[in-house]
Amino acid sequence: MREKKMIETTIWKKAVVWFCLCLFVISAAGCEPLRKKFIRQKKKDKENSGIQPILDPIDYPAATHSAMERYQAQYSLWKVWDREILQAIHEKRSDKKIRSLLDQLLAQLDGMRAQAAPEQQGEIDGLRAAYLHVQASLDKPAALRNMYSLEKQLLANSKKIRRDLNPKQLQKEGEPGGSD
Repeated sequence: MREKKMIETTIWKKAVVWFCLCLFVISAAGCEPLRKKFIRQKKKDKENSGIQPILDPIDYPAATHSAMERYQAQYSLWKVWDREILQAIHEKRSDKKIRSLLDQLLAQLDGMRAQAAPEQQGEIDGLRAAYLHVQASLDKPAALRNMYSLEKQLLANSKKIRRDLNPKQLQKEGEPGGSD
């Protein structure tokens, strides 16, 4: 009797396993994402990616800005670099960083000079010489230079530019007459 019960249990277990296996196969065969996962597909052509070349480029007109607008842009960039260099000296950053900021400041000053009227160009040249003096002082060894006096020189130059070469001040006197 016991053997008969074991045989029935074994048959019952086999039937359950077969039923589960059939159920899995039926459900897997009906599942499209699972089917796509195991079926190889050819790669799509790269030519049919939907990108079409532009054959006729569009010509946009050149932007026209007055000399005063260009001067204002250079002046605002100069203000940013001026603030950065004063902050770098105050925070005792590296000499390399300060030299780099001073180079950028001089580049913006040259841009302002290119847009300024001849009267202001003379003032800018004098201020540029003062900045070059500061740059020469930075080339000295750190033990021989006085960063406090350099900061004061930069502040004095900054105040002079903000007072005399401010675009709002120049608009009252007349528009800068740089080359267009």
